[in-house]
Amino acid sequence: MLLSISGEEKSWKSTFALTAPLPIVLFAYDIGYDRAIKGALWDKYFSNLKIETIKYERDISKSIEIANKWSGNDITIFELPSPIQMDSSRIQGYIRLWDYFIGLLGMVVSDSSVCTTVVDTMTIARRVKADAYLEELNNRPGETLRKQLLQIEYGHPNGAIENI
Repeated sequence: MLLSISGEEKSWKSTFALTAPLPIVLFAYDIGYDRAIKGALWDKYFSNLKIETIKYERDISKSIEIANKWSGNDITIFELPSPIQMDSSRIQGYIRLWDYFIGLLGMVVSDSSVCTTVVDTMTIARRVKADAYLEELNNRPGETLRKQLLQIEYGHPNGAIENI
């Protein structure tokens, strides 16, 4: 089953998603998971669960070490922070972040022991993919550096999100 939850900010969307069948793997582009787990419903839903948070590993070669880190946990959270930008004219780090996410997502959804996979939020995941594509275009030889995609170029990132 594929389920999309939408609503106003702080309307318990993440908390609701994290009450799905266990074990859960959460890909957290948003920091709302912390409030969802440690908030008002901690005692009711989360206090007796084994929850592990895995920080983003910028060295993609080490991501294989993270494979199957979710085994034995009730909830495993992969933090996926947006890359800090040091140069205002060139975005960097989004290709690496997207590749890390998509590689782990493939491993998680292929693991029959994982009952629920959550991406919080898919809106930010789409933005990361769009920025990764812009970074890819900007890295091509002879390209003029751009700060955003043209409207027609969003087909590539939109297709990647549709594939998920």
